[in-house]
Amino acid sequence: MKHILFLLSFLCAGMSFSQVIFAGSPTDTLISFPQCNHVIGVSVMVGANEDVVTISINWGDGTSTDSTFVANPGYTMSVFQHSFSSPSAYDANYTVYSQLLDSNIVDNAALIFIAASQGNCGYFGVSTFLQATNFLYADVPMDVTDNNGVTTTIFPVDVPWIGQVYFGLNLNNTPYSLNINPQWLSNNGLIQLSDTTTIISFYSSGNAEMNTGLIPVACTSQGQTDVAIEGGIWNLVAPLEYGIATLNLCNYGCSNIADVEVFVEFPSGLIPNLSSLPNANFNNDTLSFFVSNLIGCQDFYFSFSFPGNTPPSTLICLPLSITANDDVYLLNNFNTACGLTLNSYDPNDKQVNQPTVINPDTQETFNYQIRFQNDGNFPAVNVVVRDTISENLDLSTFRLLQTSHPVAFQVNPLTREVTFTFNAIWLESSDVDLEASQGFIRYEIQEKTGLVEGDAIENTAYIFFDFNPPIVTNTTINTNAYPLSVIQNANSSLTMYPNPSSGQINFSGDQVQKVVMYDVLGQVVLSKFITNNSLSVNNLNRGLYFVEVHTNDGMQTKRLVLK
Repeated sequence: MKHILFLLSFLCAGMSFSQVIFAGSPTDTLISFPQCNHVIGVSVMVGANEDVVTISINWGDGTSTDSTFVANPGYTMSVFQHSFSSPSAYDANYTVYSQLLDSNIVDNAALIFIAASQGNCGYFGVSTFLQATNFLYADVPMDVTDNNGVTTTIFPVDVPWIGQVYFGLNLNNTPYSLNINPQWLSNNGLIQLSDTTTIISFYSSGNAEMNTGLIPVACTSQGQTDVAIEGGIWNLVAPLEYGIATLNLCNYGCSNIADVEVFVEFPSGLIPNLSSLPNANFNNDTLSFFVSNLIGCQDFYFSFSFPGNTPPSTLICLPLSITANDDVYLLNNFNTACGLTLNSYDPNDKQVNQPTVINPDTQETFNYQIRFQNDGNFPAVNVVVRDTISENLDLSTFRLLQTSHPVAFQVNPLTREVTFTFNAIWLESSDVDLEASQGFIRYEIQEKTGLVEGDAIENTAYIFFDFNPPIVTNTTINTNAYPLSVIQNANSSLTMYPNPSSGQINFSGDQVQKVVMYDVLGQVVLSKFITNNSLSVNNLNRGLYFVEVHTNDGMQTKRLVLK
């Protein structure tokens, strides 16, 4: 069998972004940003048999480029470059043909190139951050002075997959000196800590070669307080009867200190675990806790119980709120964390109490449950379960919690395999007695210290009924990654409603150009240009989504619950 995977990247020196597209099903239109020279890399991966591949790119300006080459087993990269003669947005497309399959694997997939004037196509990216908290500021104006002593104030533009980028510099006027606009610093009670940042030269793409891309700032006084709250719910597995909630608390103001109180409302029958929260109370279905001296952003995780007979795909929502004295902006003080329960009935599976995304700064304890069931037509005399423990878990912390039947177990420190042996348990057939046909194992183990963002913990169990081949469970995956943080724009009037929605969303306050929606795993599920500030999402499943809204004033990310 042959597999082909295409990876398209817009590449420029010092900056790149990419989108993975599987053969035959491009999921999104790729959009470049204004630059001097556009570079596309197309990587083709084939299986055991080589293929002859033709890549055709229509640049949208009346010109095209074709490349035919032999793609050997593995990856083969082909790179294309193009400069547009005049500034504009160009509707382009690309096609990939496989001679082995005698068909187009990708057919006229859309590209949009945004070309800048060749005389002023220089650009740069720089980040302004509060040194005490590492909080990143958005929409920071930069004063750019060229080699003639002329100073221009430039505001950044939001670029998909990249972030905020400053455009419009003449390539011939280097070196440039960059400083944060002093009026903006004064208005925000800040001072610039670093020396002047310098653009030394520009690469052929237009990207600036700089001595640094980071500018630290500090508060000149205590300033104002602006606190915000966001949250999410993960791992709502009904058989385990508890889920995980994540709260992200932020002090966006220049104040170094903010004493905050947090409130989380629970539906009746759901009980939170307060052990991981400071000064926490639970009364009248409301969880409250107090955080003193909130600086920058801080995450809190806690578990909560819910009935194990909750039907699958039940939407559970927790209203969130945060308060602080002298808070100057209240619209970001309220939010809702939602999630769908998981209660699929697979008689042989593996479950874990931790969410798919875990905090890299915390050493987590994992509670695993392995379930097995005899669906045959004769009792299972002996059952053996083999489980190889991930290298990112500390084997010395393994502890057996509970089993459905008497068990003997052995831990092999060399192979990291734990073997659970149920001898002579005579596990009944599900056709005869459903309850007696089931068994389980529960154990806990800790994550290793020193893991970093991107480190994943994967586990799969193998279940042997007597002398039959093993039944392989699902694979649990927990990845160390920081949760998506959203920078709120206090000056924006953009509103998205209704939320929660049953299939239609509307926008007011700003003219929306494009909407991109992501699921909780970060996968793009919808990308569409709109003209009437209204969008149908009837084809999406119920659940929580992140909505990236592009307007004339920039880009914002909002959360949407579909019910």
